[in-house]
Amino acid sequence: MFMLDISNLWNGLSLPDLLGCEPELFDVHRQLLDNFDDRFADWTWQKSTAPNVVIQQLRDAASRIRHTSDSLVVVGTDEATLGIRPPLELVRGCRHNDNTAKPRIYFTGNDVSSRDFRELLNILDDRDFSVCFITHAGTTLESALAYRSLKWKLTAKYGEREALSRIYVFTEENKGHLFHRMQEQGVTVFGTPRSLCGRFSVLSACGLLPLMVAGVDVMELLQGAENLYEQTKLASFDNPTWLYCAGRRLLWAQNRPVELWACPEQRALTLGTFWQRLFADVPGPMVFPTLHNRDTQLADHRSNVFETCLWMEEPEDPVMVEATWDNTDPFSFLEGRSFDAIARAAMDGRVEWHSNLDIPAFLLECGQPNAHTVGEILHFLEFSAVLWSAWLGYDPFTTKSIPESRRSMLKILDAPGSC
Repeated sequence: MFMLDISNLWNGLSLPDLLGCEPELFDVHRQLLDNFDDRFADWTWQKSTAPNVVIQQLRDAASRIRHTSDSLVVVGTDEATLGIRPPLELVRGCRHNDNTAKPRIYFTGNDVSSRDFRELLNILDDRDFSVCFITHAGTTLESALAYRSLKWKLTAKYGEREALSRIYVFTEENKGHLFHRMQEQGVTVFGTPRSLCGRFSVLSACGLLPLMVAGVDVMELLQGAENLYEQTKLASFDNPTWLYCAGRRLLWAQNRPVELWACPEQRALTLGTFWQRLFADVPGPMVFPTLHNRDTQLADHRSNVFETCLWMEEPEDPVMVEATWDNTDPFSFLEGRSFDAIARAAMDGRVEWHSNLDIPAFLLECGQPNAHTVGEILHFLEFSAVLWSAWLGYDPFTTKSIPESRRSMLKILDAPGSC
């Protein structure tokens, strides 16, 4: 069960301050649900609203991939792929590719590093693989070059006809030529709205196909999103996104520009990175993901930070501290306790100590890291990011323009004007 605990914020905030945010939040929230409804629905798929035809097409595609491939390479920028990693690693673990019972999932297309890409190509030499390409129009340099190289490798390995049958593309349907060109080539193509293929794409077709291939129960993922969506429709502080955004805004106004995001689970670090990315495009506190035991230099004796701590329930088969006879360490008093109980003590100790240092903290109790819970977390995050952006006067669905640094790069490379 997802729950946001703000009891550790009161050393930095007051209840009147929090309630003072209500009028502005109410107006922004109403605008999001009323005026942005069509665009909002593009990325708020739940179990009851996901298009049945598309879900069946995704299932068929995932079945073909699992039947023909032991690996799937997901090609896209970090905007397109970063949201896929948290549910993958939270549900299946950060060592999911070591489990050969399910297809391995690899990600590329966010840089042009020869070393990294050569490492991937060498791995694929001994793999039967398929490619999932996520792009607005095929014009992002890094992912376009990665796709070009992987298509060449597929063709060299399987021949042109089978190579095309192993490619799955998600691109904008109504603009540009890529969608129709891919269809003409015989590639499996899924059309996406303009607001997708980016940071809000994980709970849409773009994110669901790789997760289906990896064995994540995507219908439970969407059910979790739907459960939390009912809460995020509430125009009150019973809505956890209101609590999070209001607390965040007030702490930022107190000159706390740094949000430390912490979780004792290694498998949650990609969620922290995704969290950071969701809030990176608009003003506000910068999110820094950390493991709970790596925060000393960042937090101790600093007054310009606050924290968001994520906690997951103990698994059904926890690892226990074993008894030993040789006393090689001083921790015999922990024998018979679970690793998770010790991790919880470390987290609680962190929050208590930092509270003494006047460092406020949000605490997110998330239950077991199964598909349902992860769906709740993802929807909470995406809705919070949209609410935050709209509250500060930014359109959360606007596609970013090309940065000037990218234009300078293209000029150095003698790119034609069409780029």
